[in-house]
Amino acid sequence: MPTARELCLLRPVFLDTETTGLGSNDQIVEIAVLDFDDHVLLDTLVRPYVPISPQAMAIHGITAADAGGGMAFREVWRKLTPILAKYPVVIYNASFDLRLLQQTASASGVRYQAPRAVHC
Repeated sequence: MPTARELCLLRPVFLDTETTGLGSNDQIVEIAVLDFDDHVLLDTLVRPYVPISPQAMAIHGITAADAGGGMAFREVWRKLTPILAKYPVVIYNASFDLRLLQQTASASGVRYQAPRAVHC
């Protein structure tokens, strides 16, 4: 695992999600990716196929109406895939966000491919 200094030299992108909950059927309702220079590469609401739990809504404040106006995950994935293929990715609690990416892809009929280099 690289040190923080070594990781910074790689100029990674930073990915974060908000979800409908924490379970095995939950999905992403918002995803954002920033580059190393703090430029927004992707920041969008995502339409889930499952309801947002009251507990999740209390944490992130995204309502069903908000998420309903978001992009389909298939479209999000089309924009996200080139970013994940090009850059190392830093994710706080990576195992959770990667699981939710995979769950959301599966629910959306999208072929999931894990990012090439993930750091937590």
